[in-house]
Amino acid sequence: MKRVWVLGAGGMLGAALVRALPTPGAALYRFPQPLAWSDRTQLSLQLGQGLKAFLSGLTTDDDWEIYWAAGVGAMGSSADELDAETQALAVLLDQLQASLPSCPAPGVIAFASSAGALYAGSPQFEITEQTPITLLNPYAQAKRRQEQLLEAALPALAQVRVLIARFSTLYGPGQAQGKRQGLLTHIARCALRHQPVEIFVPLDTARDYLFVDDAAGALVASARALARWPERLHTRIIAAERSATISEIVSTFNRLIKRRLRVVCNRNSLSALYAPRVAYRSLSPLANEGDLPQHTLLEGAAALLRAERLAYVARLNKV
Repeated sequence: MKRVWVLGAGGMLGAALVRALPTPGAALYRFPQPLAWSDRTQLSLQLGQGLKAFLSGLTTDDDWEIYWAAGVGAMGSSADELDAETQALAVLLDQLQASLPSCPAPGVIAFASSAGALYAGSPQFEITEQTPITLLNPYAQAKRRQEQLLEAALPALAQVRVLIARFSTLYGPGQAQGKRQGLLTHIARCALRHQPVEIFVPLDTARDYLFVDDAAGALVASARALARWPERLHTRIIAAERSATISEIVSTFNRLIKRRLRVVCNRNSLSALYAPRVAYRSLSPLANEGDLPQHTLLEGAAALLRAERLAYVARLNKV
């Protein structure tokens, strides 16, 4: 039997993981109350209780998976927000180390990191796992600290493998309201409200956009492939491995809504944090376990637009 816990199941990637994970022989664990992410003492108690229940009864014939998709950090997040996220991961690892001696089952921790943050200052056009990371801002520094927490904890976590997944720019249903990221979601919401689309970087800026359900599927497949490799720690870039400019994205939405969006180009303090053109390619052996079942940009944008339309109508009906 496989037991699975998604931390951050209410977020965009976490919700996609929940959609991807109901597989034969896998039981999805849910903690019975909201986790107190902002209260370290309470969170420690909750994670201790949750891990005890999550690992209870597992044998050497079983295994478990924990997916970390928690956190509200983004490029413009404050130091306090980012520090709270890092502390929450440290709490999980402390509680897991305390809980594992009573559990004989092997397990995997799959951690969602950010390729866009960690490689933002790279002079290379094509980014791989061999590209040196460049920590240009507090968000990148926080993601790297979180990766280092996992690397440092691994020797004390017997029979545990760790996957660090550095994602390209994710988009899709479930982007939080008011979150300071998500270009495609921003465009979709402006389209539905007949508002101008405010853009803070040049329209020829090209980035790798990955539909969130494809990202979740690749993360699960990579985590489950770890058992076939001797190393206990793997880092993989998960990306569409194709880039699209903002102009292409706007044109895609114009095609879907059958009218032209009005685009307003401005700059703000975050504009300089984004590289003009980025391409990703994974050299990890995990990338050869199976191709990403990718949505095209048109298919992904259409799915996002449908989800945002349903959410918009639901909010209007509550007023």
